[in-house]
Amino acid sequence: MSAARPVALEIARRFLRDAGDDRSLDLASVSDQQMLRRLNVVTTEGTLTNAGALAFVGRGEPALDYTRRRHRAGDSQRRVRDHGRSLLEEIAEIEKAADAHNETRHVPHGFVIGQFRGGPAACRPRSGGERRRAP
Repeated sequence: MSAARPVALEIARRFLRDAGDDRSLDLASVSDQQMLRRLNVVTTEGTLTNAGALAFVGRGEPALDYTRRRHRAGDSQRRVRDHGRSLLEEIAEIEKAADAHNETRHVPHGFVIGQFRGGPAACRPRSGGERRRAP
């Protein structure tokens, strides 16, 4: 369990707090060892399982490779492919990069100005408010 990266443990706690339900909030508040045990990523001998090592221990090669493009086959605007990080750290960095590049658009509608976050076309509401189905 000592191989778990402190940054990965803190990211796991942040994800649990963001979930907002009572069980997740409780889990986010316990010790590192207790959290890992309750997440079932520790063996009876006290070592991390394969899933635990992937999620919480840094790796030589990245598990994820994220490239941000404005449109299909366009030039890359941002690439996230960091060595020596745990999977949780990689996910958090990709989430941060995606949020930074998804623009907020201000759309006036009468006296109200709505704010809409950019994102994949399959996620954007249509004019009637219904969402498109993913292909």
